[in-house]
Amino acid sequence: MKCVLAILTLLLGQFSLVPTASAQTPQSKQTCQAACGAGSQPVLRECLARCTAGQPISREHPFGVAPVATPAQSTSGTPAHTPPQGAAEPPPPQVTFGAVYISKPPTGFGLAVGESDRLSAHRTAESACRATGTNCILAEDFVLPCAAVVEGVRRSPSALFMTSDPRTFLVRALTHGTASNPADAERIATEACRMQERGGLTCRVVFARCGPR
Repeated sequence: MKCVLAILTLLLGQFSLVPTASAQTPQSKQTCQAACGAGSQPVLRECLARCTAGQPISREHPFGVAPVATPAQSTSGTPAHTPPQGAAEPPPPQVTFGAVYISKPPTGFGLAVGESDRLSAHRTAESACRATGTNCILAEDFVLPCAAVVEGVRRSPSALFMTSDPRTFLVRALTHGTASNPADAERIATEACRMQERGGLTCRVVFARCGPR
């Protein structure tokens, strides 16, 4: 029996000396300093502490775990769109200019849209107004692409009713409107016309145009 106990004691002593697979071997301070390299003091201290304790470290990630890259997130929680590197951004929209001149009395008008500069818009509109009327004055200059002119007319005293014949009506007002589309420009000009002479005028669109958009 004593022989059996002696053999068991010897075997148990041998098993207790076998190191486990998960144990880490502590490193010397010199070895850890070489492994950690240079860096800020808090990072270097943490790196040395992990190294001397036998924990894994690297120069790039001295705290032991490399960060996992994740796609950029937008405020809504979905991945934000990132344009490819080197892709050219679309050019900004080109700004164009327009102008409206109306004669007093309202016998003529001039309209320009889509001009490359403000001075050209004024010259074009004023020249067109002077071709059909006198005493042309600026009604508006603008950068919106569309404009319209509406005339407000009354029946001529010498006519029984109004027709397309200029002798059957009198032009009492010229109004204009500007907008991003022709329909809104005509609507704005027509509403301005209907406010003239207490709504007693017949309003009709006589000119509408849009420049490049």
